[in-house]
Amino acid sequence: MRNLRRSDVKVRRLLDGARTIAVIGASRRRSDRSWTAVDYLRRNGFDVVPVRDDRRRCPACRSLVK
Repeated sequence: MRNLRRSDVKVRRLLDGARTIAVIGASRRRSDRSWTAVDYLRRNGFDVVPVRDDRRRCPACRSLVK
């Protein structure tokens, strides 16, 4: 981890230990970029929790989605 700032090292360590990742705005359509991201994560051993960003259905997501 050469030439990384201290905060970058902290983020890297956190992500290195993470095996479950939530993807906000995940789509089932293969043409969407979010599907590509979910597919990549799954192929690389991550458990993915798709989260729709529909504010009406997910009130808790209002603070996360702009």
